[in-house]
Amino acid sequence: MAAEQVRVLPVKNDDPAINDYSGEVTETLKARNIRVKLDNRSEKLGYRMREGQIQKVPYLLVLGQNEKENNSISFRLHGQKNTTELPLESFADKIAELIHTKSWETI
Repeated sequence: MAAEQVRVLPVKNDDPAINDYSGEVTETLKARNIRVKLDNRSEKLGYRMREGQIQKVPYLLVLGQNEKENNSISFRLHGQKNTTELPLESFADKIAELIHTKSWETI
């Protein structure tokens, strides 16, 4: 079992609004007992994504202005290159269900 199931990556870590939204997303997932980490270091987004891939984090969430405005998340499943956007609550519900059933299929 992965120590970390989801990593939250704000696109612009110097934007207070995106950082606030990233914190809200992190807390929403923690409330559903999902092991999540917020990575808002000053490193470039590509570097932080690559690091998450190397560390085999199952879900990388990329959050920017669009996601904040739509109350959604964009995620990439480990081993895949495509990104999917979902409403935050839908993603949180589906991840919690996958964890409960111990199934790591794609959403």
